[in-house]
Amino acid sequence: MHYTLMHKNLEAAEIVIDEATAAIQKVERIKNLHHLPIGTTVNARENFRKLRRDLLNELVE
Repeated sequence: MHYTLMHKNLEAAEIVIDEATAAIQKVERIKNLHHLPIGTTVNARENFRKLRRDLLNELVE
């Protein structure tokens, strides 16, 4: 199912969650980089950050 990861009232990212395992399958779109959970992003390139699905899954386990 498709969900929106929120930080209070701000949309942070659009994600897909597997209902059987409750694991995040895919990060579809980052909407607000500065409101993503701390420690879940990495520098993929200069001036580009990537949200890591595996790190998000660790938060919910």
